[in-house]
Amino acid sequence: MKKNGKNGHLNGVSKDSKGLTNAEKSAFASSSARAHTNAISISARVQDMIEREFSPECIQAVLADCLVAQKPVVLRIGKEAEFSMEPDYATRLKAVELIWSYQLGRPIERQEIITASRPNSPEEVLAYLREQCEKSPSFRASLNGLLSGV
Repeated sequence: MKKNGKNGHLNGVSKDSKGLTNAEKSAFASSSARAHTNAISISARVQDMIEREFSPECIQAVLADCLVAQKPVVLRIGKEAEFSMEPDYATRLKAVELIWSYQLGRPIERQEIITASRPNSPEEVLAYLREQCEKSPSFRASLNGLLSGV
């Protein structure tokens, strides 16, 4: 293909700053919209299937079972192993958390996202690390953990 002029025209087709033609941009936008519509359609179909397969009473019964869950424990190993049952606290706790999340709502879960640009000199690295340690307790803990392994 032959380039005409300085403003990105290629055989009479103009391109934007990212090198995309108007046709490419519209094709991307329509495929993106189709993907979003398909995702919504799939989500609705999955939700309908779950509602048909599992009634609220069924889910309630499973959660009730989880609240009294038990697990086997080996008491003695030998010619004849003996087992006993003890409460499965992990399963019980998950059930309680799930029930509470529906009754009371889920608590806010904060996430700290750390983004970094690449510093050019050792002084910039130290300045960046110092700044991040002052701003972020999780970054400071992560850095301490990293340095303790050295």
